[in-house]
Amino acid sequence: MPNIDQRSSWGLDIGLPFLLYLIALGISSLVSSALSVELSIVLYLPAGIKLLSILIFQWRGALGIFLAILARFTLFDDAYTLAESIAMASINAGISWLVIYSYLKAFKISSNLDNLNFWHIVGLAAVCSITHALMFSWLQFAFGHLSQEQYWHKVFLLLVKNFSANALLVLLLTYAARYWRVTGITRQA
Repeated sequence: MPNIDQRSSWGLDIGLPFLLYLIALGISSLVSSALSVELSIVLYLPAGIKLLSILIFQWRGALGIFLAILARFTLFDDAYTLAESIAMASINAGISWLVIYSYLKAFKISSNLDNLNFWHIVGLAAVCSITHALMFSWLQFAFGHLSQEQYWHKVFLLLVKNFSANALLVLLLTYAARYWRVTGITRQA
């Protein structure tokens, strides 16, 4: 049975990704509405938040992302039924967790991410972006929200938006972590 400190830590590990994802969604929506359609595909911040949350908080981050994606579909997008929203959120967060976990194991990256380097970041951002673009587009197609003619176009747009956000946010995190380590600022465990 987890103690009170561990439960409050889990609450933070789930709640922070939830909140950050929704904030990033709002920022991306504002940027998208302010820019022309062609330029709005450059960066989708929730993808980077999802990658960072799962990378840092592992399964608890995936749970927070699941809840955020579910909230996004049920509260902000009435095109999806509740069952479709639950399926898309669980598959999205679950597949993302599996891809990130497998990547870290395959490249023997430690749980504290000390040996995560630039090329790991690029590879992880690419693998997560490709997986998400293919999976999310397929789910939209399977649920009848995307035509066959639009499929590859949607995959490409998602790939560009997700890769740029994933790479940017993970790169910033890596440099921030190195800065904190150098300056002596560390997270108390």
